[in-house]
Amino acid sequence: ETDLEKMKVEHKIKEENVNETAREIEVKKNSHHEAMDRLLEAHKEKLDQEGKLKEDVKKALQELTQIEKELGEKHSILTLKESQLSKETGTKRTKAKNLKERVELLKDRIIDTKKSQETVER
Repeated sequence: ETDLEKMKVEHKIKEENVNETAREIEVKKNSHHEAMDRLLEAHKEKLDQEGKLKEDVKKALQELTQIEKELGEKHSILTLKESQLSKETGTKRTKAKNLKERVELLKDRIIDTKKSQETVER
């Protein structure tokens, strides 16, 4: 019986060792699952942030495109107005030059007329 009792004790010790090893494995497994859950959650948060950043960049690009379009339209309008003003300025300068010439001619005529009158009066 002593051999049988020894075998039972040894078997019980081995069984406890197996159970302890199984508990350690379960703890490690649970710890591993928790770590994986944390990593997956962190990865999900990173993807969410990346998605938000991409959306912000997309909105900023849309705003930039709109601003560039508006600036292009304003530039076209200003270029057209500048061209019109340039033409108007040229036209007004030409008119002013023509008027000056006419004034000079009229002055010359007045002078000639005065000289003619003086000659006639003599």
